[in-house]
Amino acid sequence: MQASAMIGVLAFWLFTMTVADQRGEEEYNITSRDAPEAQARKKGDHRTIRKKLQDAGVLRVSEEQDLVPLIEYMNGSVSGQYIARLLPGANYGRIRRIIKGAGRRQQVKFDKDKDFVILRKISKSNLHALRQLTNVIAEIEQDVKLELSTEYCKSYILWFSGRYYWGLDALDGDAYNAKYNIWGDGEGIDVYVADTGINPNHEDFTGRVTIGWPTSTSVDDDGHGTHVASIIGGTNSGVAKSANIISLKVCSDYGCPVSGILNACLWAKQRVQSSGRLSVINFSLGASFIRSLNDAVDDLLAAGIPVIVSAGNANADACTDSPGSTANALTVGAFNEDFEKASFSNYGPCVDLYAPGESIEAADFSGNNKYTTKRGTSMAAPFVTGAVAALLQVLRDDGTISSPSAQVVNYTNEYIIQYALAGQLTGVRGANLALSTPCFVI
Repeated sequence: MQASAMIGVLAFWLFTMTVADQRGEEEYNITSRDAPEAQARKKGDHRTIRKKLQDAGVLRVSEEQDLVPLIEYMNGSVSGQYIARLLPGANYGRIRRIIKGAGRRQQVKFDKDKDFVILRKISKSNLHALRQLTNVIAEIEQDVKLELSTEYCKSYILWFSGRYYWGLDALDGDAYNAKYNIWGDGEGIDVYVADTGINPNHEDFTGRVTIGWPTSTSVDDDGHGTHVASIIGGTNSGVAKSANIISLKVCSDYGCPVSGILNACLWAKQRVQSSGRLSVINFSLGASFIRSLNDAVDDLLAAGIPVIVSAGNANADACTDSPGSTANALTVGAFNEDFEKASFSNYGPCVDLYAPGESIEAADFSGNNKYTTKRGTSMAAPFVTGAVAALLQVLRDDGTISSPSAQVVNYTNEYIIQYALAGQLTGVRGANLALSTPCFVI
């Protein structure tokens, strides 16, 4: 991957924040009615259902001539254990004779109120003999372990003190219904925000901000970092409303030195490795391609920390930028309230998906109860970061993951892309995927 021919002009960009005032907004480019009664649905008979499941590879039905039908499951079956459905009034003693003839002491009890019997520790020869009892057994079904299905879902209404958060509303694919669902709230997940610092006392954070790196000077003196953190985890403005937020102040009023970003990445990686806590990191910043910056992001990914980065605001190919060109980071472009690609948003094969990035209202650093509106891919990336924090919480609660690992990054990238809305946007070159956070069952 090569840098732009204009690298001489862009070199200064590595260390300088560009603030463009457009239509009164700041653009940052940093180095009920009752439902009708539902009609009753006709349920399919068991043969039709089994045929569909057999076609899908879930089970196998054996129906040879002169043998009792046998239903076997491809996954989750209990070895040697079966449920025999009995014919009424048959000679059930023949079942006992087969089992006892194999030298087993299994007690088979028949009950007039039940039309089935559970058979345990059945060998292949036993099974074949039982299948010949066509005038005793109607069918034999392999015992199978069922899984507990938990729905992970949180629903929100989106009117707070007269402010309207269309970006949150759009997470369900409809930016005008004033509500949205999300799979979790990020409780117990650490989110690192590499930015201009954070105002930890803002009401939107409810005391969940930790001053991280550097410990002495991480207070926000610009506003960009507070706004980004608010989108990620603000109680009012944010996606993951219970996540822990750790500030990495890598930018100040004179720019975002790459050396500072590298040091912050190392500090964050070591902290995560020491704590063993599930974490995600947000980079709402970018510059022309810098190998050392991409390498630092690779190190975070290798440590099991998902990385979310903004695509950039030059309406150009994101593959020429860092850290957006890092292969396994989730690179995020921006769309507007009409689900159009934002005019400034970078694009191309390095953009994994798009998220809301125009007229985004979130916390203002200048007052503990103030809010402001900004625009940019810097605002789009934190929507995805918040969704990732919520996802990590759900996967942890489900027992799928417990600590940082390469698999955590794989799960994150897979689920975020899988649940994104395809073909929803206009004006997009490349992947037409819009961030979505529906309820789901695990």
